[in-house]
Amino acid sequence: MAYKWRDEIVGKRFLCVTTVSSSKIKVKKINEWIWRQGIIRASNRPHSQHNDLTVLVEYDGVDWRKREWIKVYDQQFTVFLIEYSIVWSTRKETVVGQNNHWLALNFKLLVDKIGLRESQLKPIEYLDDRQLDFVNYNDLKLYEEGDLTKTPYKSVSCLDKYIRQWAEFQNSQKILLTTPSVLVGYRVKVYRSEGTTQWYTAVILSYNENTKELTLTDDTVLEERNEDPTLVQMKLIGDGVVESILKGEEIGITPRRRACNQNSRESLTNSNNTIKDSNYNSCSSNINSNNNSANCNSKKLTNPISSNNNNQPTINSNHHIHHSNRVKNPNNLVNNNNSSNLNVNDNTNNHLTTTTINNNHQTDSNNVNTTGNEKRLLLNQQHQHHHHNQQQDHHQSIQNQLIVLLV
Repeated sequence: MAYKWRDEIVGKRFLCVTTVSSSKIKVKKINEWIWRQGIIRASNRPHSQHNDLTVLVEYDGVDWRKREWIKVYDQQFTVFLIEYSIVWSTRKETVVGQNNHWLALNFKLLVDKIGLRESQLKPIEYLDDRQLDFVNYNDLKLYEEGDLTKTPYKSVSCLDKYIRQWAEFQNSQKILLTTPSVLVGYRVKVYRSEGTTQWYTAVILSYNENTKELTLTDDTVLEERNEDPTLVQMKLIGDGVVESILKGEEIGITPRRRACNQNSRESLTNSNNTIKDSNYNSCSSNINSNNNSANCNSKKLTNPISSNNNNQPTINSNHHIHHSNRVKNPNNLVNNNNSSNLNVNDNTNNHLTTTTINNNHQTDSNNVNTTGNEKRLLLNQQHQHHHHNQQQDHHQSIQNQLIVLLV
């Protein structure tokens, strides 16, 4: 009997020749056919006997993103074969010498429109380097467990890792399909038939006896998915996991994503607290800066009017500069340190400056028509009125800033 044979086609190697590339081919020149090799990643049917069988394949030497769904029994294929089992074949050239026994995969025909079934030569694929050869299947010997310890095959013990990898995958598929209930809590690697990534990792939560589906938690998005292991390729994760399950050992596989998420949430909380403290300090610093700016502006605008030698009132040059900057950008009146959360400071200080400038203009106009004692009396009144308004506006600005900070 074939070693580790299974009927399900997901995860198996395949060979094919398309109808276009075989329009003038002959069976006797099978080695000249344009063969394509690859692996079946997913399927719409678990077995190969269905006429509507459609499989998702990846071709060797082609980027996985160019994978495609193909209809096996459609008219596009002259021959289509799927992996059957492991056999011994005599290989002319090997790394250990010539004409040595070598491990290879033989294949089962699904589509044959040219008579390959009756041909003496059929294709095999060597296990180590995927090279094709065409041999008489009658000369092949089925591999048996323990063959590498026997005399005829000891010289090719370098193939041990390839046979172990192949056997482990077959065993994992057997566990997934025959005893999936024992896998609850184990981690798996699942082929993603749709999306921008090839695989995703997950934890098995449960198994549905009716639908034959496994319920998984996707590590990538932490969402539950239902997958049928007969229709999409899966691999158990972990060294020695398959062997331990076959022996009935409990290895205690548990989800590792949960702890990671908790650490992420704690880190995010600490980060938010740091940001809050930073914003509070920045806000306090901006208030102090704005208070200093307001005091500085009030000193500059206290006496904007001066007299020349002809005893004619003139506008101080500081007032001209300040008025020019106000027209270009009113925000230049106050140093807000780019703090968008304290816009009320800008509005309050702008109001203070505008009031001062308007009062100065009014004073300038009145003083032009006033002389002697009347001018001095009017100046004193204007100065007192301006100083009183400035103090009120300054106190109101501080109150507004404290309200914003507390909110």
